[in-house]
Amino acid sequence: MKVYYKRAVEGVTVPAVIHNGSYFYIDMPVYEDGIVSCWKEVALADVPGVIQSGWLTSSVPEGKTLVVHGLTEFRLQNAVWDWAGDAFFEYIQSVVKSMNHKMEGIYAISAEKKELWEKRRVEWGATGTPFSVSGDYGYTRREGRSTHVFTAFAGVVRLENITAFADGTYALGSLGTVTEDELNARFAQNLIFTTPPLGAPIHMDALGVACASEIVWAVSAEEKRKEIFDYKNALNDKPTLHDAAVSAYHAYLEDPTDYHREKLRAAYEAVPEHERLYLGDMDSKDWDYQRILYSDEKRQV
Repeated sequence: MKVYYKRAVEGVTVPAVIHNGSYFYIDMPVYEDGIVSCWKEVALADVPGVIQSGWLTSSVPEGKTLVVHGLTEFRLQNAVWDWAGDAFFEYIQSVVKSMNHKMEGIYAISAEKKELWEKRRVEWGATGTPFSVSGDYGYTRREGRSTHVFTAFAGVVRLENITAFADGTYALGSLGTVTEDELNARFAQNLIFTTPPLGAPIHMDALGVACASEIVWAVSAEEKRKEIFDYKNALNDKPTLHDAAVSAYHAYLEDPTDYHREKLRAAYEAVPEHERLYLGDMDSKDWDYQRILYSDEKRQV
């Protein structure tokens, strides 16, 4: 009889870049047992090889674009990066050591295990779940959900992550913990936004500073705000805007009347625009929603 168990391994995120065709900014989970999650699970000892391969990097070449998932893609200029050569791995190693001072129980993947997973075409991930510790007694984790935004405080533009919690509070590095009303006010004051100003230095935590010379695309601030405030529903196991659109879609397919079509229209257009492509699968995206709502094309069965 085969068995397995799960355990919580804590860590922190560090800013990093994945080079997979384009350059992608990520908050890279680094765990106390030495596991590093750079779109795949990597043991600490194997990180130098991943860096050498070019998959994981701490910089973006001048003139290339940087993609921040669900936020923007912009072309970089005048970048000053904090790490070069072996320094990035040494930084990651120091992060592990700050959590695991004696470096005990550091995870290692044997050659035999690597060969087995390659043979089976399996690639493990170690995506982290944001959390905070609540209460003065015990150790109760409050799970959250995070995304990226730009902020501007005291004249400094930053690329930061914002984390929503089930109680309707939000954690942001520049602000600390704020309420939904306070977050709305920051959006209204353009202190939280989605399009970086051209030519202004953008501080990317411990990764470096760069300026945007061109905006390739960017999510609107209003659509991003809708996404962030919808996290509370997911965290409280309530239907999200995505769930409501999918339900309305199925209701229309079962009873394709004008009534259900308009219900679907309202639900579909309530979903943040940049998230609508996730209403279907990787191939279909939201094309069938668009067919129903914005064309006279009949569905092929």
